[in-house]
Amino acid sequence: MPLSSNEVAAAAVTSLLLEAERRKLAVLQRELQIALAEGGSVKVKEKQRQELLHAISKIQAQHQQLDKEYRIHAAGVLLCNSRVSGKLVNAKKDQLSCYANYSIHESLL
Repeated sequence: MPLSSNEVAAAAVTSLLLEAERRKLAVLQRELQIALAEGGSVKVKEKQRQELLHAISKIQAQHQQLDKEYRIHAAGVLLCNSRVSGKLVNAKKDQLSCYANYSIHESLL
């Protein structure tokens, strides 16, 4: 059974969020390299370094969480689609029921 437009939209949004997090991470890593290469007070450089490292680790954690959610959702969609494929009678109802059950299981992870 094909994916619903909501599922496609959710996957597209998650994909865009992942790409945005990757770009933020690349920018912060470049800023860190530039800050470390510049001259100036050791104390100021260390403070900048710590701030950038903190920001980088935060964005990496966000990226990892988004990636995990994306993979879990994709696996659930594939699992539910494979369970209801071949069933023409009540296929949509079975699929929605599968999604609901999978969402409950997913929230426990």
